[in-house]
Amino acid sequence: LEENNVSILWDNSIDSDGYVEAYGLSFKDENDTWMDEFLVYDTEIELGGNFTSDTNYIFRIRAVDDDGAYSSYSDSNFTTPKDITAEDRNGTIVILVHGLNSGASTWENIAPRISTQMEVENNAISVEVGINITINTNEQCWDGAWLDKEVDCSRLKDINLKEIFRNKNLRSYQKDYIYGLKKGQFEVTEIFWRRKNYLLDTTSDDKTKQDRFYNQKVFSINFSNQNQLTYDAQGYQLKIAIDEIKKITGISDYILIGHSMGGLASRAYIQNEETQNIKKFITIDTPHLGGKSLATLAAGTYTWIGKNAGVNLASDSEALRLLNHSTNISNKYENIEVHHLGYSDGLYGIDSLGYGSYYSESDGIVDIGSQMGLDELNPYRVIFSPSVKDGVMYYENKIDSSTDNMANKIINGINYGIVDLHLDLTLAHTMILKDEFYIDYVRQAIHKSGEDIEFNYATLSIYNATNFKISRDGIYQVYIKDTNTNDWGSDLIGGSDFSIESFSTQYFDTILCDRYVDIQAKGLGGSPIWTDYNIYLPCNETTEITVLFD
Repeated sequence: LEENNVSILWDNSIDSDGYVEAYGLSFKDENDTWMDEFLVYDTEIELGGNFTSDTNYIFRIRAVDDDGAYSSYSDSNFTTPKDITAEDRNGTIVILVHGLNSGASTWENIAPRISTQMEVENNAISVEVGINITINTNEQCWDGAWLDKEVDCSRLKDINLKEIFRNKNLRSYQKDYIYGLKKGQFEVTEIFWRRKNYLLDTTSDDKTKQDRFYNQKVFSINFSNQNQLTYDAQGYQLKIAIDEIKKITGISDYILIGHSMGGLASRAYIQNEETQNIKKFITIDTPHLGGKSLATLAAGTYTWIGKNAGVNLASDSEALRLLNHSTNISNKYENIEVHHLGYSDGLYGIDSLGYGSYYSESDGIVDIGSQMGLDELNPYRVIFSPSVKDGVMYYENKIDSSTDNMANKIINGINYGIVDLHLDLTLAHTMILKDEFYIDYVRQAIHKSGEDIEFNYATLSIYNATNFKISRDGIYQVYIKDTNTNDWGSDLIGGSDFSIESFSTQYFDTILCDRYVDIQAKGLGGSPIWTDYNIYLPCNETTEITVLFD
């Protein structure tokens, strides 16, 4: 049975004194009478009609020879599948969309927290949605590894040498083309679901999906061929996945949350497809205005790691030009509440126009101006930065002078440039997905508007009762984590190295409050470490701690 049509096939009959001319076919459901028999002059037929779901039908067939004689009937029973299209119901589903060279694991810290918040019955989980595709034959794609010609889409290559682009002047080439696999050049052949990180639970059967996941509210997407997809291809895959989620759950209201290029994939869905009802759209460190120009970062890191999808991320790419063109945005966001969350690791001085301090740095991958996006989307803009100063709301946008240079809110956060001893300047782009400020903002944004989102803090007063023989200035960092988690690395507080003197007190604010936490200070090269466990921190209060270093 497919799309309410039943296909029936049977073996040829043999007549001992002639030949079989036709077959007489009739059918009924088990509680009805036989329909009139009709002749079929082949050994197969597809019957269209109003076949009822979850019903047992009986088909009977007999051969007719050239003399008009009939054989006895051969019967076959067939039960139509149960209709799994759920009835419409109230509720909201959160869709998590990963970025370039990533996957559903991007959301391992955020997804379970959101799922618990959504008050899902029967063990709240997050569901991973995987997509398989088949590339159509004879389709031609522009490939950044070739540049000067189209190739069969099945031959799209990994791009492993940065020098390829510089030697062949990719910048001039890529402005003319959109690279990679486009919508219409492939078919989605399978969508499979599973509980996060639970391989044995994987299923592509719709009935099984409904039995297992009907009440779930958080779904994370895994694109197929993701680093070779154009934006419209990502948007189309997202549409297929979301439409199936609607079919299985019956829920029409959605919140899209996209990290990095996942925000652009979500925009392609909103701008190009017939969507479900998108209530809110949250982007996290998304390059709305692209990465660096292709001649710099995009010609290196993006294309080297990101393949053809990375080429399309360049600020001067044709793919991004079309995505950001006003005619393609039109009024698509009029009824969607949009939040752009971004990270800037640097606060700079007075700008050339005299407006005051401004942000002009990035998360190591995407400039803050690009993260703050386009005015046409009417976003609520939030900058997380370790360099906050009261009243600083201006960020310098070096990419697109048309963008409004005002952030709605700036939140004091971690300086990821000092978390990693190797000073990996790209660390923030991924670490923010473990950052309690980001997680808490996203959780609040699901139910609140931007201006209503507030953070509660606990203040730590840490008194060092250790008598150091030498100063420990400038080599310590303080970490804090929820007692129920194991990850120290993402929870630096204070935002910088701090001075630890004998019999001195340090003050820190932390968003981890109204819960039990563990606190640790550590430094370089065999320096003493202290760790305190299971400390309850009430919000909006100061908690005093006395420590002795080992």
